[in-house]
Amino acid sequence: MGLSKLEQAYRHITGIQRNYSDWPSTFGPCYNDECTNSARGCGLCANCHEKKLAEFVGDELAGKFHAAIKQRSLIVGQIRDLLEDR
Repeated sequence: MGLSKLEQAYRHITGIQRNYSDWPSTFGPCYNDECTNSARGCGLCANCHEKKLAEFVGDELAGKFHAAIKQRSLIVGQIRDLLEDR
């Protein structure tokens, strides 16, 4: 038996999250040959994961999720920068 739709979608949810590491990480070309973005560990980039997630939940919700994860990453970076200076 294959993965449920929820399990398949969750792979792309975690894929988006993985591309916004809180710590230094290794990035390289996106696994999707048609994409020019970089991706953590040369897997799929966050944009490609968003497109795949949209196949299950629609463009709007997938875009909102990606934007929220990106915003979270920026805030964590600001917190880290603030505390590293002290």
